[in-house]
Amino acid sequence: MSASVIDGVDAAPPLLFQPFTVRGLTLKNRLVVPPMVHYRAGPGGTCGTFHNVHLGRFALGGFGLVFVEATAVEEVGLINEHDLGIWNDAQAQSFKPLIAFMKGENTAIGIQLAHGGRKSSSQRAMDGMGPLTPEQIKAGARLWQPVGPTSEPVAPGWLTPHQLSTEECRAMVGTWANAARNAVAAGFDTIEIHTAHGYLLASFLSPVSNTRNDEYGGDRAGRMRMPLEIVEAVRREMPDTMPLFVRVSAVDGAPNGWNLDDTVAFARELKSRGVDVIAPPAAFQVRRPQRKSRAGSVSRSPTPSASATKSALRRWRSASFSKRGRRKRFWRTGRPT
Repeated sequence: MSASVIDGVDAAPPLLFQPFTVRGLTLKNRLVVPPMVHYRAGPGGTCGTFHNVHLGRFALGGFGLVFVEATAVEEVGLINEHDLGIWNDAQAQSFKPLIAFMKGENTAIGIQLAHGGRKSSSQRAMDGMGPLTPEQIKAGARLWQPVGPTSEPVAPGWLTPHQLSTEECRAMVGTWANAARNAVAAGFDTIEIHTAHGYLLASFLSPVSNTRNDEYGGDRAGRMRMPLEIVEAVRREMPDTMPLFVRVSAVDGAPNGWNLDDTVAFARELKSRGVDVIAPPAAFQVRRPQRKSRAGSVSRSPTPSASATKSALRRWRSASFSKRGRRKRFWRTGRPT
């Protein structure tokens, strides 16, 4: 290779592949595998061969951080019987071989703590992600009563949830703290709290699903109360050096629902309570209308926020990559200009 070619190569790796430190955790790069449910738990909601192989391959691929999928903090919080859990010691112990392998490959590993709320006891995503059908129940699918902020179901045909009492809401904080304690004891590097996608904590945040009139409902401060109490309790169970992530619903996708202003206010409260990273996807409290895709399969209509985001990205890409020099500078520094 000629000297002129070598001189033109930037020795520094792209920002994406440089280390990143959050609190006391340093990732070898900025590649992160988010939590993605697979409904392949072992007996009793334990972590077994599937997750060891599936998540372990991301470590072999060089990712800096890999998250274990939504893991229930109590049995009634399972989305369905195939979910992982971490409410007891046997479940916590089952994650240790996976954690040891990931750390041996210098890949950090996190866990997403979750509670299905009124969406519990439902179908797997590959089966439709709706309420269990009579045929599935007859075939042996486990059925139980979910819980929620009120007794209103997700939609017609879904199970009627048990409305958590004020005392049960307070007890729920301890349930999450116990799961966090188990996650720390198992050896996870970080924890993410799931407050999105219409599950339990998202259903408390949203005015669409939370119409309570006690201290855990009403105005935005009341609707944020239980999620914020849970964040505080989880943070107390974690070492100071351990980062805390929270996944939030950027918008409800429903009229008069949770919106971006709510998300900003919630994010400020999360930061003040020791949250280090916030992941804000769009999420939904109601079933969205379906439409036919070009291939003929059923897909869901995009939210206004998703469309706006795509438009903004197109404008950014057009402005930032209009010149070859800008493209080279982006890959070298991670900045568009």
